[in-house]
Amino acid sequence: MIKQNLGFIERMIRFVLGVIVALWVLNQPDMGILEWIAAVCALFLTLNAIFGRCYLWFWFNLDSCDESLGDECGRKSTCD
Repeated sequence: MIKQNLGFIERMIRFVLGVIVALWVLNQPDMGILEWIAAVCALFLTLNAIFGRCYLWFWFNLDSCDESLGDECGRKSTCD
């Protein structure tokens, strides 16, 4: 498993875009190739947002976690 590499702001942007694209796909009368590609993209965007990991960014060694903004990427929280 890779560590989280998406910051809070980027996760929210990906989630909103994923939901918008999914809603667009669901409102289409027919499912053509474009709609299937958009549905897969919406799924990946939503999963990236939920889990905070982007494998493409991992391969390119990119990281949008910013601890100064309060992002807790890769750190495990401890509950007392």
